Amino acid sequence: MFVKHAISLVDKRCQSKFNHEALHIKFIDHALRSNVWMDTESLLKNKLAESKRIADAASTFFRRRFILWAIRWTIGFGVIAVVIYYLPNWLWLWYTGVAIAGLSLVSMIAGRFMIQRKVANINKSIEDARIASDDLDAESEEA
Repeated sequence: MFVKHAISLVDKRCQSKFNHEALHIKFIDHALRSNVWMDTESLLKNKLAESKRIADAASTFFRRRFILWAIRWTIGFGVIAVVIYYLPNWLWLWYTGVAIAGLSLVSMIAGRFMIQRKVANINKSIEDARIASDDLDAESEEA
């Protein structure tokens, strides 16, 4: 008796699972027929616009960082000049300040270059996807 009950429960679960999958397939078919989903071209255009927005935001961010870097090191070298005026034996502070300022500038420029390269790779991927989509559309129209 227990085995028959367990088998009937498993059978009901399988039926409900298959019904759920059939309902899901019907929904997808309806969505495709009624153009509920965006077509590939508009989706790629949206992604390209989003990529451009990210590139613009990164450019603004790095410009602001550079301005703050220049202000920070102007103040820093002013402080070093005052310290050197009162403690002439500390000339090594100039070299240390220049080295640290140079390293921070190089790291900032390298970060900007890496972000620009990543955005360029994303744009290239989007363009490749657009070309592939156009090729698939052309093949489906020929068939």
